[in-house]
Amino acid sequence: MAQLTWDESGEKIFEAGLDRGVLYLNDGTGLAWNGLKAFNEIDLQGFEPYVYDGLKTGNLPVSGDFAGKLTAFTYPDEFLPYIGISSAVKALNITGLYIPNQLGRRSFGLSYRTLIGDDVKSTDLGYKIHILYNLVASADGIDYETLDDNVDPVDFKWTVTSTPEIVAGYHPTAHVIADSRYLSEIRMAHLEEILYGSETSSPRLPDLASLLDSLDNTYLITITDHGNGTWSAEGPDDLVTMTDETTFSIDSSGVTIIDPDTYDITSA
Repeated sequence: MAQLTWDESGEKIFEAGLDRGVLYLNDGTGLAWNGLKAFNEIDLQGFEPYVYDGLKTGNLPVSGDFAGKLTAFTYPDEFLPYIGISSAVKALNITGLYIPNQLGRRSFGLSYRTLIGDDVKSTDLGYKIHILYNLVASADGIDYETLDDNVDPVDFKWTVTSTPEIVAGYHPTAHVIADSRYLSEIRMAHLEEILYGSETSSPRLPDLASLLDSLDNTYLITITDHGNGTWSAEGPDDLVTMTDETTFSIDSSGVTIIDPDTYDITSA
């Protein structure tokens, strides 16, 4: 048995900040969103009272859509069609002329990072990557004011709603969070390569089922042949496990057992 304690060093956890905003267009390609200031998540879920024989006996959870308030100092030009602003280039061939309040807005995706800190490491404890799907935005009012000695940039604000993705085994959702404190380094690096791109790939946002599948198994195991009759495997701890100092086991759908001494491994 252990007695509860409070205020131990390193246990005062907090979250702060927002950075690494990425806008994902309707085709899944990603663009850096410089100037993203805030995303205020709104929980639209609620409860309905459960009444039996005239007495309240519990609460039934009622699912709601993911929604939020998006705030930015500026936004990529590619975001204009997603907030109902059309360029006159296509119809009139006039560059630099924009027409607001247009219909036919497409949905978009978004990701951003929030920092995790504690009383020892400040904001270097870890971070969370928030991934949002199928968003539709409508602009809030914009306040334009005369300048004085201090230049205060205008805040662009949008109310955002979503359409959830359907994933087997889970309730439909439009919001996924990856926590670097618990997700393995290999999985986090793989996720960031997908979302942010690399020297050999462009940033993209796959559908949620495909994203979860890519984080699941064989893509994350790397087999190295040392050329001397030995080989090694590298992967997340739940897929590659050391059974003793020189032996390991691989738990992956990429492993096919041919006989007790022979198997085939598909890896990155």
